[in-house]
Order: sequence, then C-alpha cells, then structure tokens
Amino acid sequence: MKTTNSYLTTWEELFRVFLGWSKEQTWQWAEERDWIEVDVYDIIYHDDPQVLVMGHIIGQILEKQLGDKFEHIDMLELILRVRREVDAQNDMECIIKSHDWKLYKERVNSVLEAYEANLSV
Repeated sequence: MKTTNSYLTTWEELFRVFLGWSKEQTWQWAEERDWIEVDVYDIIYHDDPQVLVMGHIIGQILEKQLGDKFEHIDMLELILRVRREVDAQNDMECIIKSHDWKLYKERVNSVLEAYEANLSV
C-alpha cells in the first residue's frame, strides 16, 4: 500500500507558512528524498509529518537570519530543542488536528529567537 497524501498535504502547508514555498517546490523537495511514493509502513512514517520537515525548515530560516553565524550552529541540538519546547506546550495535538501552522510557526520562531539571542552573547 502506497500513500503520502496526508504527509504531502501537511508539508505543503508547512513549507508555505514557514518559507513561502509553492506546492511544486514542496513536491520537488519530497521527490529529491524519494518520499513521493513510499510504503506507508516505511521508516518515515514513524514520525508526524511536521517532525520530518522541521530540520529543513529550521535550517532555511536560520541560514537567512544568521548569515555567517549559521555554520556554528549545532543543528541537531537545536532541532531537538525546538521539538521539546514546542511539544511541551501540550497542545500539539490540537495544532495538528486544526492545522494551525501559524501558531506552530510562532512557537518555533520563539525558540529560534531565544537561540539566536544566546549566540549573540
């Protein structure tokens, strides 16, 4: 059984809200990772769709914001921090069900701003 429709739909929304991407850009990104036609039992489906793309989104945002400082970032640590702090709000399930990605973006940006402020210290 093959499907990615719910994941692709979520990714389209996330990339549009966070990075201003078109549907075509999102599909190209997914195609580059061979995530268009994958088995529903494949490894990528053990995580929610937003978890799978946040590393890329965070990287894109920070590269624009930080310029030269970007190369000094521990991306894995930052992605885990975003996931912990955003998920700690205890209403991620409501955000996912309502697809309120603007609220999710606000939460992620808040964590990134704090991280960026710490880099400046």
